[in-house]
Amino acid sequence: MLFGSILSLLFLASYGSSSILPIRRSSTCTVASSNGTSDDSPAFFIASKACAKDATIVFSEGVDYNIFTPINATLSNVDIRILGNLHLPQNITQVQLLVNTTATTWITVMGTEVSWTGTTNVSNGWIYSYGQQWWDANPANGTGIVSRPHLLQFNVSTGTITNFKSSKPIGWNVAILGNNIHVTNSFIEATTTGGFPFNTDGFDIAATNVLIEDSVILNGDDAFAVTSGSENVTISRALIGGPGCHGTSIGSLGQNQGLFATVSNVLFTDITAVGAVYGARFKSWVGGQGLAKNITWNNYSVHNVTFPIYVTQNYIK
Repeated sequence: MLFGSILSLLFLASYGSSSILPIRRSSTCTVASSNGTSDDSPAFFIASKACAKDATIVFSEGVDYNIFTPINATLSNVDIRILGNLHLPQNITQVQLLVNTTATTWITVMGTEVSWTGTTNVSNGWIYSYGQQWWDANPANGTGIVSRPHLLQFNVSTGTITNFKSSKPIGWNVAILGNNIHVTNSFIEATTTGGFPFNTDGFDIAATNVLIEDSVILNGDDAFAVTSGSENVTISRALIGGPGCHGTSIGSLGQNQGLFATVSNVLFTDITAVGAVYGARFKSWVGGQGLAKNITWNNYSVHNVTFPIYVTQNYIK
């Protein structure tokens, strides 16, 4: 009930944020649903081709969609409205086969002036990944079974993500790439009733000019990880925790010793960590090269956090 109340408050709150995207959109494509009888990914491909520019793509309010194969789209000035619920396959072997043969990321969005817009309705706008069975299948002393997909890659120039909701992700949730991206009102729920939710990162960021506000992330890895190539990143007003949350991280940096890793001008502010393993965290590899500068953790509250501040200079996964 506590987390349900937090979710309701989060999406009912108004923060007065203004969109950074233009509003000229001349057409609308509604993704057709099979009503649970088959894969709806082809219907998204049809909609994304017909409405690839100056348009709106809509997953209809209250409708369930089977995203049983990976989807991708390259768009220009398009708003993707997630008003229904998206469901990944529940067959582990099927997903592993597709990851090995088709794509390692289930949903890939690229382009310019693109928005991913969920809904304030707490019953809709979810991505259901059915990760619990993956976590339960992890062998003893394992760190997650093989061929797990990343959920969403958002690689755009000028974009927004609003009211993103993820339930029981298999692994990594959102990878932010590109530049000039604003994320508001996200809820990621990777709490477990059995096996540990390895690698359920909230947001992995390798981008410039990023603002992420008003997040609730309950997971088993980094809530936020700001990695090489990131510059001018602000993460504000977040509640993080869960079964093994690794907090707000810089890195890891320097794994590829042939590249010079850079991260600069990063601010974590107004963060509350509850029941996490780490709070503020920095991780780099032995032998790595690079520079991290102007990194700030500000107004940071911790409650029942094992390591409120943790610096690792010999990081090994």
